Amino acid sequence: MNRKTTEQTDKIKPIERKITIGNMTYIVVSHFSETSTDTAEDKIERLIKRDING
Repeated sequence: MNRKTTEQTDKIKPIERKITIGNMTYIVVSHFSETSTDTAEDKIERLIKRDING
């Protein structure tokens, strides 16, 4: 696992969402790479293909 320095983690702020389903509240935190060249569409397409191909 890669550990980022405090300076790097301070620069990149994760997106946090609270989702309530019934009586349960879920907190979802998303992190994104600033150096990634993939779009969200590229990632979703890759996940779907991986799921189909097993």
